[in-house]
Amino acid sequence: MIVVTPTREQQLAIDCAGSMVAIARPGSGKTYVLSEKIKHILDGLPHYRGVIAISYTKKASAELKRRASVGIADVKASFFGTIDRFACGEIVLPFLSHIWGRPQNEVAIHLIKELPDEEKEAWAWLKENQLSLADLVGHISQVKRHYEAGVIFLETVCALSLYLLEQSEACRRYIVTRYSHVIIDEYQDSGLEQHQLFLELNELGLIAIAVGDADQSIFQFADKSAIHLLSLRTVKGFNEFSITLNHRCHASIVDYSLKFLKDDYVPGDGSEIRVFSKKCAGGLDKLVEWISGSISAVRFDYDVEKLCHIGILVKSNATLAEVGSLLKLPHRVIYTHKLEDAQNPWARLFCELLSYRFSGGTTIQEILEMAHPLVQRSQIKLARLKIVTLRTQTDSDLFSSMEAVAEILLPGHTNKKTVKLLEESKMADLERAFSAPSDGELQVMTIHKAKGSEFDVVFHLDLYDWVLPGKSKRGGFLHYTGLEQDTHLHYVGITRAKKALFLCLQETRLTPWGSIEPAVESEFLGKEGLPELRVDSPY
Repeated sequence: MIVVTPTREQQLAIDCAGSMVAIARPGSGKTYVLSEKIKHILDGLPHYRGVIAISYTKKASAELKRRASVGIADVKASFFGTIDRFACGEIVLPFLSHIWGRPQNEVAIHLIKELPDEEKEAWAWLKENQLSLADLVGHISQVKRHYEAGVIFLETVCALSLYLLEQSEACRRYIVTRYSHVIIDEYQDSGLEQHQLFLELNELGLIAIAVGDADQSIFQFADKSAIHLLSLRTVKGFNEFSITLNHRCHASIVDYSLKFLKDDYVPGDGSEIRVFSKKCAGGLDKLVEWISGSISAVRFDYDVEKLCHIGILVKSNATLAEVGSLLKLPHRVIYTHKLEDAQNPWARLFCELLSYRFSGGTTIQEILEMAHPLVQRSQIKLARLKIVTLRTQTDSDLFSSMEAVAEILLPGHTNKKTVKLLEESKMADLERAFSAPSDGELQVMTIHKAKGSEFDVVFHLDLYDWVLPGKSKRGGFLHYTGLEQDTHLHYVGITRAKKALFLCLQETRLTPWGSIEPAVESEFLGKEGLPELRVDSPY
């Protein structure tokens, strides 16, 4: 068993007994810090109390739960999951009936964005991820009317949680009795309503812990902002910590990433440079051909055991598709299936069932935990029996079996659009989307999709003027389309690489309008002090 000795920065954060905000750089061991904190907290709690541990993705939640479970009795009294799942399962569904009564039909959760256009107009006041309690209260009769008909919209659940914590003493009593701490990872990706809910839980008496990195805020297009993370530094009672040492990346990659962010950063000296530039004559086909031809030498030079430990990262879906079609080596294009974008309860359940079928990335217990709180134990057992058969069923029977499981675990949540989306999907596409890459496959994905991942070697593409950072022309003037977000995106791309980073260019590129134009390198590559921190590729 490997014994990890925490750094001084990590230990200070682990030992803090009060509310805190930790700014943690890439590779600095934040998951280690959080899992150790959770172990220490649970060690001092009675068996019926736990913590609320919120992560941005299910995958991150599962990893945090796994690591927090090592060496302690159990984490059954704790919640591990996303903010929507917590708000729905622990507050809204159990307690909304206490103040509004039982609805006419069993409650189902839907998405406003899936409504017909004429019905969406009534919700024009609602801005997803920015819904304040005041906004909700101003339209509470509309929200209540839909609830009475058996419908809750997912976009409102965090604000509804705030409303319930204000209105329901039973809800408040349950939360403070059941949980001692609220912990949110990747706090830079919080929307306004999640931020307000976090502070409200802290006001109720829960110790609040936030961890994030403003420089990795890459979802501003979805109104997720690092401003909420940074604001916690001034909230009374919060201790501030910095966890800065990057344990993941080679020193030269760390230097390059920090110099990119900060003009006044002074790099170390004497380290071997492992940040490389490569510009290929011709277009993307020549660049992909060069990557394919260099892989063997790269694997040998940097001791890359498996092909899946190499990542090709791009900004745009267009480049993603093109690279996938050009690569001759075994590879897996990691993309988001439409079911993952749907984000309603049935869609999320289908995604977990497909992950169980194709990759084993989800356990049966994790799937059963998605059940509506009122589902009987006998029905849970029936669902378990049906799920077990999914891995051995024929393709022709799979969809109907998945729908049967959904009817058992989430009755009343039927979503015809989602069912149609599933039934219209090609089995090969589903397998590509939900199965894990094999050891012998390169991984190709967008930088957004790569968040939370790491690779021995990264080939970073799309480093062109107009692309990264994105630009457009309006009224004859040049505008950035999201300079801060693109800066963070490039930083995330750089820091996915552990052993070596290749910044890749070609002479020409295909524009969104189908024309071939000279590919001008990104201004990011020309920032002062960066060119001397990289060298030409030796391959």
